[in-house]
This record gives sequence, C-alpha cells and structure tokens, in this order.
Amino acid sequence: MKSTLFTAALIFLTGLAFSQTKNLPTGEFTVVQLLTGGSLARVAEKQYSLRIDSATRLVSAKICNTHNGNYEIKGKNKIKFGALASTRMMCPDMTHEQAFIQAMANANKYVVKDSRIQIRRKNKVLIELAPNAADHAATQVLPSGKWYVLSIESDNGPQQVTGSKAYLQFDHGSKQVSGNGSCNGISGPLKMEATEKAKGTIEIGNMISTMMACPEMNVESLLLKALQEVNSWEQQSQTLLLKKDGKVLVTLGQPIN
Repeated sequence: MKSTLFTAALIFLTGLAFSQTKNLPTGEFTVVQLLTGGSLARVAEKQYSLRIDSATRLVSAKICNTHNGNYEIKGKNKIKFGALASTRMMCPDMTHEQAFIQAMANANKYVVKDSRIQIRRKNKVLIELAPNAADHAATQVLPSGKWYVLSIESDNGPQQVTGSKAYLQFDHGSKQVSGNGSCNGISGPLKMEATEKAKGTIEIGNMISTMMACPEMNVESLLLKALQEVNSWEQQSQTLLLKKDGKVLVTLGQPIN
C-alpha cells in the first residue's frame, strides 16, 4: 500500500514539475530525450534538432533526414502534428529516425518548464526538447536604444531628474554607451551581459565628454559618478534600473528608438 502511494505521489510531482502552458515556445531546440524501444533514452548532445515556428504553425526537424510538417494546438496543452514530409537519405542507424517519426505521430500533449518542452502521449513522455544556446540567449534581450534619466542616487537619496535632456544609449554592436549628461555629450566603453531574462551585469569604463560649461552641472556629475559604480541592471517593463550590489543608482525611463 505504501509503495503504491509513493509511486502515485512521484507521478503527481513529476507532472507538476512541468508547468501547464497554452503557448508553445518558438525557436530552435535540441532533442535531449527520445522514446526508443519502449523506454525514454538520452540523445547525444546537439545530434538532433527541431525548429518550431508558432507564427506559421510549422515544425522542421533534422535527425538523419530533414522532416517538415505542421501542428495544431487543440485546446490547453493539446497538440496534433500533421504528416511529416521527409528527405530520403539512408543512414547507418535509422532507429532514432523511426522513433522520432512515430513519436510525432502519436503525440497529443505538450508541457513546458524553464523553456524545455516535453512532447507526450497523455502523460507518457515521447520527446524532450531543450532550447539551443543561441536561441535561449536571444530571449535574454539586452536593453538597447535611448533611455532617459529619471532619477540618480545622491548623498541625500534618489534625486528626481525633471526637465533635463539627460539620456543614455546602449550600443551592443560597438560595445559603447553614449548619451547626454544633461549638458555635455558623454560616451564610454560598455560591457553588458544578460544572466537571465531582463537582468544581468554591466560594467562601464571611463567616460569621456565634451567640455561645455552649463549653469547646472549637478545632474551630470551625479550621473557620471554613478555610471562608474554600477555593476548590474534590471529591466522592469519600460523602466531600466542600473544598480550597485543590488542598490539602484540610476533609474532610466521608456526607450525612444
């Protein structure tokens, strides 16, 4: 009896580990597990790939041959793949090829967790997919374009910036940050990475600026000081936070591209 309850609990918890979601992720995925000969087996890394295009509802797979087909979402987490059109190459071992085609034909459900997809027949896993590194990185988008300065940390706490033309612009191609400090044009080297979606690290090198003298230089001085200290960033909708050890030093507003 205890064994039966334990098995039931294990199955239940395994099901919870993969969340129910209505949308099927898009992009290039690697087949990491495949039902072969009645059991789920790991597949050599990057050996087989599957591309999912949610806009056209098309899938394209590369096992030995290339396979193309469509799919239909039939209610919450229910999926049906159409017949696959395939090339006709003969490979030394067609075991995985045949298992993949069979799995796609039998599939009627999918679940997603942390960008991984399980293709299932009811609750039985047929295929497990992991996002390719390049596609996964693409979902971790770095802030770009022009962001206006809303507030800067000062000795007296956050100082609101109003009526100023101060802004920053991040160019990841040239690895430069540039903009206006509120008086002078400013620029400097930029190292910015995404460690997870909408968050990451940032390092700004020594800034250079034009040499104009303006009646009010406080905002510019505070901004240049803060930019030398920040070490992380976080985007919250249309707000970009530049932080030092978790403390917000600069708050930037909605980008205007």
